Formats: sequence, structure tokens, C-alpha cells
Amino acid sequence: MRLLALGAVIWLGGCVPFQTVELDGERFEALQKRDLVGTDQRARWEKQVGQEDDWTSVLRAWVSFSMCESIGMRFSSTNDLRAEVHLVLLEFESVRREILVSDRGWSAVRGTVSDSLLQPEHWARYRQEAEHEVNWPAAREKWGDELPSEQDIIGSCQNLGKLTPKEQTERLEAVMWPALKLLVEEAQGGPLAEPLYLAVGWSLLTLERLEQDGAVLSRELDDLIEIFLKVEAPNSRSKEIAQVELNRARWAGSSAERLTFAQAALESASNESADYWYARYLVQKSRYEAGEWELLSSDAELPPRNHPVFTAMLWRTASAAKKANRPEVFLRIAMQAFEDRSPGRDPFVAALYRSVLELISEYPFDERVAEIVENLGPRNQTFARWEDLARISLDRGYPENASAIALKLLGENGDARAHARYHGILALSAFMDDDQARFVRHARQIAKRDERVLSALGTGRRASFFSGPDEEFARILRTTLPIMAEWGESNEAREMRERWLRVLVDEMQRFLRSTEESVVRPQLLELYRIASESLADHPRGYAQRLGSPASTLVIGTVRVPDSNLEVHEPKVEVSELRPFSVLMVPSDGAGNQWELLRGIP
Repeated sequence: MRLLALGAVIWLGGCVPFQTVELDGERFEALQKRDLVGTDQRARWEKQVGQEDDWTSVLRAWVSFSMCESIGMRFSSTNDLRAEVHLVLLEFESVRREILVSDRGWSAVRGTVSDSLLQPEHWARYRQEAEHEVNWPAAREKWGDELPSEQDIIGSCQNLGKLTPKEQTERLEAVMWPALKLLVEEAQGGPLAEPLYLAVGWSLLTLERLEQDGAVLSRELDDLIEIFLKVEAPNSRSKEIAQVELNRARWAGSSAERLTFAQAALESASNESADYWYARYLVQKSRYEAGEWELLSSDAELPPRNHPVFTAMLWRTASAAKKANRPEVFLRIAMQAFEDRSPGRDPFVAALYRSVLELISEYPFDERVAEIVENLGPRNQTFARWEDLARISLDRGYPENASAIALKLLGENGDARAHARYHGILALSAFMDDDQARFVRHARQIAKRDERVLSALGTGRRASFFSGPDEEFARILRTTLPIMAEWGESNEAREMRERWLRVLVDEMQRFLRSTEESVVRPQLLELYRIASESLADHPRGYAQRLGSPASTLVIGTVRVPDSNLEVHEPKVEVSELRPFSVLMVPSDGAGNQWELLRGIP
């Protein structure tokens, strides 16, 4: 119905020559009153009687824009800056409307200023009769100097929505360049900067999307963005400005630039909007990169738990508290990431999980530590988290804590399939405490084969049934051999290494002789060869065989750095086509030549 209303014939008052008419009222009065016919007549009358200037082009552009016709930015020799800005923005809105409709249909402009302008009741499309006018029947014929008739203002909005991506790119670049030029050279810092700033920001974002879809730009997008990044943002603050500033922060190459633009977006955005939290996330990220630990650790404001940047911001805030040596603050912040949910596939929650375990591994395992571990996820995974804490305690050099956890697990977890892993933790704790008797006791518990179980199993099933304990036994050996290589070459280190190598060789011999069906037998044979060749009374005396093929040489352990979470940083999502308006309605009166159109005037 809207398009039909636009295409309907608009009746005018009759056949009247331009030279016989004196239009009353201020120049922009008809436009301010939404009188489309009066606006069109005013523009044509000014041209006919020789009073045309840049503002006449603005009036004509408004009529063309309202009827979805081509505007064509034409300027007179005076080149009034304000009129030029009006024309550029009208052309921009015209291009943007056509891109929206081409991409998503007419529903894409719903809620925009174009939607308001296309409402049949928005414009006054009939003129009351004046004394000098005569009513004539509608006709297509007209005199050359006649006031505009109905054919001149029939809308063509039904023809929109047919631009290809290539045509969209070309038209958008054509209007963006004059807008960027005006913003950089003439209008920056003045009242005209805000709508130009918004128009250029939206254009760059759309060109970025078109380029990702395969469109070819006439100039490198990075060059355009670099120019825009140097523009000073207007002083006025609004949610539209926040969106553009957020994009600038996303495009910024340095953390200092990103911080500047993100802070500006933060000042402009409402704290209930998604843009606000993305801006806050970028501010936090930039400060984290700058090493501002104390400042970040005091920032307790976090987005809703379902927001895409929640876990990233939580991880960064907690990590800053840890780096600032504030363990109690770190723990309080980090615990918010869990609340009966496991780390899953979220790398930031997983990093927090390990950081919490690393912190509490330094304290004796008591009821308080056990309670913290219980609160790190679902209750049915508590035993698995205790086991993780025990292994991290071993890795960080706290064997007594690992031993206490493993003993608690043996006493409380009735699942016998997990007991081999717990004995493995106890064996490694004994190794780190240089307690050979305890090591042998727990190693033999792992390799133990119950005769009653063996009699119930067929020979072909034994290897798979005992695969878990056997893997744990091999893991102990793979862990201890590199550690011994790091002890150095002092007399004391050589003596201790010799003692432990004999223990390991004896236990491996015992296991290999009694379990021919083990799935880890090839691994154990290789480890046995490495350990035996490292004994002082071995013919070679060191773990390297001359000739070919050479045997494995145990050098030591490899320290793996913390995970690089940059690859998992959440993508800053910015709405591509937010329907803010940059149209300006000219008005009469000195010092008030424009009015930003944010809704229906």
C-alpha cells in the first residue's frame, strides 16, 4: 500500500505560469511542514526566476529522495559548505536505503527515517487552491513555464532493491569520498561533523562486508580506514557515535589507539547495550596489554553471563589480580566462571580452572581446599578435579599435597578402575621425596594382576582389560626418566640417579617377565632399553648408541609456556546496518541552518 500511495498521482492546483506567481512564506517552510508539493514548486520557481543557489539543489534533492529518485549532487559556483553537506548526506541516505533493500528487502528499512518518509500520511501531497489558481482536469500536457504537474513527482520506490554487490560498492564509494573529504578538511570539529562522521563510519563498515563477499574496491580499504582513524570524533555523544567508535577500536592497529577509541565508545554507549560491553572489553584488553594490573584487578564490572565476552573479561580481570599479587581477589573473581559448570570447550574458563588449581596447590590439602575444588564445576566431577589438582601439585613441586589428595581419592572413590591412576600419583610423590620403598609399593600395586581376575578372563581379553593400569605404569616411567636427566652431573646427582635407575630397571624387568599380553609392552621395552643403557655398569654407560640406527637420548623435560589465548579472543560484534539517520532538514533563520533528523520532524 505504501508504494501504491507513493506512485499515486498528486493533484496540483492548476495550470499557472511561474512568472505570475509569488510564493509566500520562508524558503524552507514547505519542507518543514512536510508539504512535498510546495517544496517542489518552491525549488522549480527559484530556478525559473533566476534565484537558484546551492539550497535550491537541497530542496530538489529532498523531493527526489522522498520519491526514491536519483538525486545527483549538483552545486552552483558559490559552493556553500552547509548546503554541500546536506546534499552529500541526502545522497548517502539514498544509497544506503537502496543497499538495505537490495540486501534484505523492504523490511530492512523498517524503523529507519526512510520508513517514516515513505508513510502515505507523512507528506502533505495536496495543495489548497489559491486565488490565482484555476482547477483544470488532470492532463499530461503542460506548458514549458507551468508550475509542476503530477507527472513530475510520481514516486519510483518500487524500482529499488536491484543493485548488485558491484553496483553497491561503486555507489557507496562515490558518496563516501566527498563525505570523507568534507569531514577531514572542512567540517571536522564543527556541528556538521557528527552526521558526516556517522555516514563515513557506516560506509567503511559496509565496504568491509562487501569486500569480504568478494567485491573489488577502487582503493585499498586499509588506506580508507587509516584516513578515518586520524579523524577526531565529534564532541556530541550518542549510541550511533558509540558504534562508530567501537568499529574504530576494532580496526585500530596499536593498543594505544584501541584504548582511545574504545574509551570514547564506552562514554557514548548505554551500559545496557551490547556495544557498551564490547567497548569495555576492548578497554580492558588494551590495559591488560599495557600491564596495568592493579587498575584491572579493581574493575569488578562484568557483562551478563550469556554475553560473548563474559569469560574473556573474567579471565583477564582475574589474571590481572594474580599478576598484581592479590590472590584473594583473583580467587573471588575466578570462581564466578564456574558455578556448577565445567570448563568445557571455553578456553578462558579452562585457563581460569588451571590458574585456580595452580594457586591452591601451594596450600596443604584440607577441607577448605577440598571445598574450593568442589565449587569449580558439577558435583559429579569432583573426583576428577581432585585428581587434576594432585597432578598440578606434582608438576609445581608439592608432592606432599599430591600424596594427600591421592590417599583421599583411594578412600572415597569406590571405582576400582581409577585406583591405578591414584597409585601412580603416589608413586610419583614417592619419587620426588626420594622414597624408594614407597615408590616400589605403589608401582607394584599398579602392575598387579589378580589371579582370580586372570582366571575369569580369556587370554585375548587380558591386554584390553588391564590397558588402563598398564598405561599408568608406562606413564610413570616416561615422567621419571627425563626428571633424572635434569639432576646434573655432580657426584651426589650421579649416585642418586644410579639408585633410581636400578629401581626402575628392576620393576620394568619384573613387569615384562610377568605380563606378555600388555598393550604397552613395546613402549616399556624401549623405556627399559633407555634406562638400562644409562646405568654406569652397562657396556656403553650412556643412552646413546653409536652407529645406525641410534637409540633415544634422554635430555630432560620440556617446559611448555602458558596457552596463547589470543587466537581465542571473542570477535567484537558490531551491528552492520543499524538504522541511525544522518539526514538534516534545512531551516530558515540565521545561525540555525540545519536540524539533524532523528525521527519524524
